[in-house]
Amino acid sequence: MHLALYLSESGVHAGGWRHPRSGMDTGANVELFRRLARTAEEACFDLAFCSPRSTTSAAGARPGTR
Repeated sequence: MHLALYLSESGVHAGGWRHPRSGMDTGANVELFRRLARTAEEACFDLAFCSPRSTTSAAGARPGTR
């Protein structure tokens, strides 16, 4: 069995960015991701994946909007 950690600002739910406490307006929290990846490594996870879309988009647009 392989264990993986998926890191995303809004979680894995497609509408997660809509939650008031999602933090989507603050940008990627690199320190949080680093801490979570280290914790996963200590727990013998095989990999941590950070989506390449974990960035701010043009003009502050939210995911799924234009």
